[in-house]
Amino acid sequence: MIVAIAAAAVFAPTMTACTTSDSAGVEDDASGGGLPGPDASIAFANEGTLTLAPGEQATVTVITSPAQRYEISFLLVGDTLDASLSNSTVVANDQGEASVTLRAPNSATSFAVRAKIKDGNHADLPVAVSDQGFGALDITPVYNGDREVTDWSAFVVSGKSCEALGTTFPEDPPGALEASADDGEALVIDVAPVGPALAVFVRSKHIVWGCSDVTNLVAEATTNVEVFM
Repeated sequence: MIVAIAAAAVFAPTMTACTTSDSAGVEDDASGGGLPGPDASIAFANEGTLTLAPGEQATVTVITSPAQRYEISFLLVGDTLDASLSNSTVVANDQGEASVTLRAPNSATSFAVRAKIKDGNHADLPVAVSDQGFGALDITPVYNGDREVTDWSAFVVSGKSCEALGTTFPEDPPGALEASADDGEALVIDVAPVGPALAVFVRSKHIVWGCSDVTNLVAEATTNVEVFM
């Protein structure tokens, strides 16, 4: 099912509440005590966007390489509302894995869980929360200017309008759902929550950008959105 909408555009000129609990395969240590990892890599075991119902709980796990007992910090980024994590700091197990429990907020939104190795890299896991389902956004940047454009990046923020975010452009909104593509190729956010208003911000590098508001995302459907620069 494809849904086309006319989105209002804004144009540009060219927490965590924590308690201590044990998760399988990890050692929790709220006071730290793990190793730093300035050269280690980190990634979430969860693939794609994590979808949850309001109030639902889920275990999120990161995998580090090379495997060591690193100190891993977890935090929530973006419009997290009353979401919470079971721990803010975890020491990875001997396999380099660390887990926490995420409790979704009681209202629909989207945000990210960020995991960071002490003195090292971080990774983000996008999260979408809704009791009405989830839909996709097929985004078309519309730019008729003279600047050379080779690629586009899209950021979707829940519970915000383009007007509210306008003073922050062209910086990327923290905790946003993200997608990128070469110019002329499909620019798609596969999963976004149905219910809250969505601000769809699109930029090419930091020289051309625009934003459109979406208020009628449909569950299990793709909504077409044009973003004018």
